[in-house]
Amino acid sequence: MFFSFFARTVFERMWCVQEMAVARRVRIIWGKSSMDWEQLVSGLDYIETVGSTITSSAAYFRLFKDRVALQGMLRNIIYPKKKQGSAKWPPLASLLDTTRNRGATNPKDKVYALNGIFELMGISLPAADYSKPVCEIYQEITQIAFLCDQNLNMLYQVTGLPNEHNLSSWVPDLSDTKPPAILMHEAFHASRASPIHWRIQGPH
Repeated sequence: MFFSFFARTVFERMWCVQEMAVARRVRIIWGKSSMDWEQLVSGLDYIETVGSTITSSAAYFRLFKDRVALQGMLRNIIYPKKKQGSAKWPPLASLLDTTRNRGATNPKDKVYALNGIFELMGISLPAADYSKPVCEIYQEITQIAFLCDQNLNMLYQVTGLPNEHNLSSWVPDLSDTKPPAILMHEAFHASRASPIHWRIQGPH
């Protein structure tokens, strides 16, 4: 059951993140079978432990856990358990990077599909407006990441590759599901903890 269930592409979609993270109760129904979110996570933990002696099985279940790891992390922040200390929200740039490989039919949903989570994070965003061009939506979220995170780490997601959205050179193409090159962040921290200063002039 687990193999067939987690092989479904729904776990690769953007909207799946918010729907599973924000809902007060998640009950998964598949055919005649159903289980709560907590049962699903516990089952994965148990099967991964039991199957750890079988290399192929362990690899599969690590992949399965990765598919719901982000939702689980966000649920622990939104609905912390009684004996669990309050967890901190991830940086906005990190959240957008983590969802980079998620698919969305409409590229605007690479941002709008997380609006409910942004609201819970206390991030003030312009109202979702599907009449806006993609370049404007991506530029807005990039600038908001600069302000919220108080750093320019969002720029690590810029690939410099051609795109179809007419993006400014400093705006990441969030619709590109291929991850950008991995850079050593520490190698570019010459200013250390100094506050950032930035200004955008002109349309690009």
